[in-house]
Amino acid sequence: MKYILISVVVVITVFVGLFAYDPFLKMTMSSSPGRLLSTTGTNNTFTISSTKCSTVYYTINFSVALTLTTSNGKVTLDISTDGGSSWTTLSSVSQVFGTSITITTNQDMILSAMIPANALVRINRTNNSNVTVTLGSQEECSM
Repeated sequence: MKYILISVVVVITVFVGLFAYDPFLKMTMSSSPGRLLSTTGTNNTFTISSTKCSTVYYTINFSVALTLTTSNGKVTLDISTDGGSSWTTLSSVSQVFGTSITITTNQDMILSAMIPANALVRINRTNNSNVTVTLGSQEECSM
């Protein structure tokens, strides 16, 4: 009976330990990190967290006003784990407005991805013609 009681106590201790609160696993949330679009590929790079992986959501707005030509734009969410020597695209959004008379058009799209700890990040605007691309709402959650 003594060994059964000890076994039960050990099992309960291990089970509780698996679900115990760990202050190092604290999640952090930022709904206005103030990120900027990179227009050259090398400017406006940033690291979200040096120790935690992060989930990110960025709203990209494509807008066109009074065009008679084709308008297009593309934005990529890229990471680099080697200090910017090489980049990997995790997510991208693009918009093409065909040749037509367009008074005003706005289109919001979401860039989202999981970012590894200590990765260099950029929100890179590329291939933009006759369109205004802006970065809207931003959320970053590190865990």
